[in-house]
Amino acid sequence: MGSLIAEKDWSTTSLGPITDWSPSLRTAVAICLESRFPMVVHWGPDYIYLYNDAVIPLLGQRHPYVLGLPYREAWPDIWETIHPILARVVSGDSATWTENWQLTVERYGYPEVCFATISFSPIRDTAAGGAVAGILATFLETTPAVLAARRLACLREIGAAMSGRRGRRAVCRAAATVLDHFRDDLPFGAILIQEPQQRRPLRAMATWGLEDAHDALGILGVFDPSPPHDLASALASGRVRVVERLPEPLLGGLCASPPPRGIVIWPFVSHRSKPPIGLLIAGVGRCLGTDLERSDFVELVANQISTGVVRAGLDDAQWIATAEARRSARRDGLTGLPNREVLLDRLRRAICGIGQDRDRVCLLFIDLDGFKAVNDTLGHQAGDDVLCEVALILTQTVSRGDTVARIAGDEFAILRPVVAGMAPIRALADSLVHAVNLTKSRYGQVISVTASVGVALSGEALSDSGRLMIAADTAMYEAKRHGGGRYAIFDELSPELRS
Repeated sequence: MGSLIAEKDWSTTSLGPITDWSPSLRTAVAICLESRFPMVVHWGPDYIYLYNDAVIPLLGQRHPYVLGLPYREAWPDIWETIHPILARVVSGDSATWTENWQLTVERYGYPEVCFATISFSPIRDTAAGGAVAGILATFLETTPAVLAARRLACLREIGAAMSGRRGRRAVCRAAATVLDHFRDDLPFGAILIQEPQQRRPLRAMATWGLEDAHDALGILGVFDPSPPHDLASALASGRVRVVERLPEPLLGGLCASPPPRGIVIWPFVSHRSKPPIGLLIAGVGRCLGTDLERSDFVELVANQISTGVVRAGLDDAQWIATAEARRSARRDGLTGLPNREVLLDRLRRAICGIGQDRDRVCLLFIDLDGFKAVNDTLGHQAGDDVLCEVALILTQTVSRGDTVARIAGDEFAILRPVVAGMAPIRALADSLVHAVNLTKSRYGQVISVTASVGVALSGEALSDSGRLMIAADTAMYEAKRHGGGRYAIFDELSPELRS
C-alpha cells in the first residue's frame, strides 16, 4: 500500500499533494502502513479513505479504487449508519467502537456478509492547534466467530425443539421452524423422508423459506414417482450433491432476497439404515459462500435431524408396541372381544353416569348350552371355533354403543349403558336366544349349542356393579335351570331367588 499511496495523484483529492500534508497526517499514515493490524485513516471533513495492506482482504473488490475516496463514496451502503459515529469522534466527544459490524464485501466473486469489530480513535492535528482532524479506525474481522456462534445457537435450538416431539413429522416440523429463523445461513429448504414402498418414494415432512412449498417441491421433482437425477443420486450413493443453479421457475417462489444461488442435497445417513432414510435440501445464500465451515454446519444440521427422525421412528414403534400390549391386555386373546376387566370398568362408569331421567343400565350374561359336549366330543379346536362364531353373532346382534365381552370360558356379557324401557331389552334378549342356535357334527355325532341369557337392570337394589353382576348371573342360571335356550329377567324372578 505504501507504493500505491506514493504513486497516487493526491492533488485531485481534498488532501492535496503529499508534500502539503500536515505532520500529524504523515505520522498517522506512517503508523498505519507500518502496522500488520488492519488500520484505516479517515482524514478531513470528507473522511478521505487511506488504509494498509491488512485491510485489503476486508475490502474485496473495493480495493484499490476506494483509496483516496471520501467515505460516503467508498462505502455508500453503510454511510448513513457510520456517519454519526465518525462525526461524534471528530467533534472531540471521545473514542468509540462497534462490535460485529456487518459489512457486505465481494472478495471471492460473490457478495459476502462479513463482520468486524472496529475502534474509532481521534487524530489531533498539531498544525491546527490540536483540533481533531481525522480518525484512526482499527479493524478485527469477527466473521468466523459470529457465524460459529450463530450456527451453534441454531443447532442448540433444533435440538431443544425436537426434544420430546413424538412422530417423525412433528420432529421435522420442529427443526424446520427453527431453521426458518436462520435464513441468513440456509435461506430455504425441505426435509424429505424416503418411503421406497410408496408410489412416490419421497415424502415432504417440512419446509421453510418457500412461499408455495407444494409448487416449489414439485419443481424440484420431489413428487415424481422417479426422483430426478440429483435427488436419486444422493439417495443411491449416500453422498452430498450440490446444484449450482436453481431452476428459474423456483426463484419466484422463494422468500429470500437476494435469491439463493444453488442448493445442497444432504442425505440422512444412519448407522442403523442403508440406504439413507431421507434428504435435507437447503438453499445456499448468495451472501455466504460454500465455505468449509458452512459445509460442516449443514452436515451437523442434517445429522441432528436424521438422529431425531430415527429416534422418533423408534419411539413410534415403541409407542405402537406399548399401545398394542395395552390393547391386548384388555382383549380376549381368542375372540378379540373386550375382557372382564374392560366390562367392569365400563359398567362402573355407566352406573356412575346414570342421569336424572330414570334411565337404567342393563347387563346381560350369556352362557352356552352344550359347549362342554363340543369340547369333549369334537375337540378343543372345535370349541374355539364355536366361541369365535358366537362372538361374531353377538357383535352383529347388539346395537351401537353396547359392549360385548368374553368374561370366562363359555360365558359372555353384554352391557347396554342406557335403557329407557323394557321392550328393547326383551327384544335384544329374544334376538340373542334365536341367533345363538348352532349345530355341530362330526363322525355322525350332532351337538347343538344354544344360549341361556340372564338380564339384570340397575335400580335401587342393584346400584353398584358387583350386585348387578350377581343379579345377571342369577338370572342366567335360572334360564339354564329351565332347559336353556331361553332368557330370564332378574326383576321377574321369585323373591326367594332375588334375595
